[in-house]
Amino acid sequence: MLDCLARPELARRLYDLAVAGVEAKKQTYSFWYRDSPDSILHKSLVLLDRLVGVLKELRSVADGHASEFRSGGFRRLFETVQAELDDDYLSTLDETLRELRFRGGPLISASLGRANRGTSYVLRKPRKRSLVERLSRSGPPSYGFTIAPRDEHGHHAASELRNRGINHVADAVAQSADHILDFFARLRAELGFYVGCLNLHEQLTERGEPVVFPEPLGVAPRMYTARGLYDAALAFHLDRPVVGNDVDADGKRLMIVTGANQGGKSTLLRSIGLAQLMMQAGMFVPAESFRARSAPASSRTSSARRTRP
Repeated sequence: MLDCLARPELARRLYDLAVAGVEAKKQTYSFWYRDSPDSILHKSLVLLDRLVGVLKELRSVADGHASEFRSGGFRRLFETVQAELDDDYLSTLDETLRELRFRGGPLISASLGRANRGTSYVLRKPRKRSLVERLSRSGPPSYGFTIAPRDEHGHHAASELRNRGINHVADAVAQSADHILDFFARLRAELGFYVGCLNLHEQLTERGEPVVFPEPLGVAPRMYTARGLYDAALAFHLDRPVVGNDVDADGKRLMIVTGANQGGKSTLLRSIGLAQLMMQAGMFVPAESFRARSAPASSRTSSARRTRP
């Protein structure tokens, strides 16, 4: 959280990249309606082109700003991005995507089955011809055929052969795209939390309300002290500063909140509960100072019971 507060523009840029990765699917799939292997492969390649572009931007951010972050989570993220998305991998990925477009048509092998029907269709990787072979046009003999432009049955038969040959590859490419989409979806969810915290922090400070990072005390029993504690939600409903409360409950086994109706008892309880949740989530707290145990005593007791032989 401290890294995000120190670099809010960078945190939002990372979030925008995650959103761009997730939105790439909507921008791609709306153009395709058929579910044949050929259409699945084409739309997956278009989607991967968009996703690879976002991955390259993410790698650029990691290269330029990884050293600026101190938290373990962000450092692991950037280290993983730099290790998994190195230059060799990105170059291989670009080359593979170009090959899968089959500019010269797919190379498919097959066997003759019963009644001379095709079987065992396998997509082959074309052999790269040397410069001498390309210039001299030498190489093993090959044969081909031409389908008349108006031969609908011929074009349909050729399309079926192509779909059988690329079926497994189309599924693999689609799964690869889904894997990257899942990564961006999880990244968006994680970064969305931090961006939400940034927005809340900015709104509270603009209103002149105090915010502070709490002092969590683990499972230390009966420790709770706060100064200027207030309900953060109440700050957005008043046109004046919120009046905070002081709480001195260190060593206390029981607290009783009493007072007249509309005296602020429920507001105080909400502020206590909200501050506890925000601290446990690793956030700042709406208060001038705040310290408390980060886990209830019951959690410590139940854990001890589970480990008892």
